[in-house]
Amino acid sequence: MDSTREIRAMIMASFPSPPIPLSDGGNSHDMIAYLIDVAARRQNPQEDMVRREKQESLCLDYCDDVGNCTDETELFNCMTRFNREYMLTYCPIMHEIRFLPFDAIKPPLKKLLCSWIAAQKILQGEDSRGEEFEHFSPLTLYFIAAETIKNAKSVAYEKDWTPEQDGKLVTTETEITS
Repeated sequence: MDSTREIRAMIMASFPSPPIPLSDGGNSHDMIAYLIDVAARRQNPQEDMVRREKQESLCLDYCDDVGNCTDETELFNCMTRFNREYMLTYCPIMHEIRFLPFDAIKPPLKKLLCSWIAAQKILQGEDSRGEEFEHFSPLTLYFIAAETIKNAKSVAYEKDWTPEQDGKLVTTETEITS
């Protein structure tokens, strides 16, 4: 039984970066999913809290950085830098994280990229299946991804979870606007 499957799925569906191809043939989302599993097995609440704080800061900075990118090289470098820094929050001693250029994207990763964009659109309240993006080039898809990231950053919600009260989980939402 895969006890972290749902957690990984939620994290990766809302992850603020599309999958980036790795030099070993995988992609950044697969690597992060693996690192989530490793962290879950360690069961170190103090380490988890420190990592979460770093990741939140990285995500906020990244969303701002993506909004300032003016060309494809700058955008792709921003995305690879964010993915590398995010992975390092799980395993700071990782030395070799190499990404392939966006023109090295093969059809399976392109399909995953389309699915990621569709998931972002759905999270933002739009209807999408991902098929409407399949005719775009990988470069265009990364620019579409950047737009979804900027849209997600424009209005975000911070949820404060509190213990169950009278058998119900209580949440409060605070709107954050940039």
